Amino acid sequence: MIAIEVLNTMIERKIRLADEVTFWVCDRIITNKQLSNKFRTAGCDYLFSFTDYNPKLLASRDQLLKKVV
Repeated sequence: MIAIEVLNTMIERKIRLADEVTFWVCDRIITNKQLSNKFRTAGCDYLFSFTDYNPKLLASRDQLLKKVV
């Protein structure tokens, strides 16, 4: 869970994250029902932070937007 908090902090500081990080969070954390709900919620918080601080980046990349949705 600390990793998600670090990613959220990086987003808030406007550090550019690779699309692969977002893909990984979607695939390995949010969709993994074997993980705890608290951990999966932290993954969702990452996505909300990403979309809140980088809406233009998300809207400009179709592949990234499809993966998040």
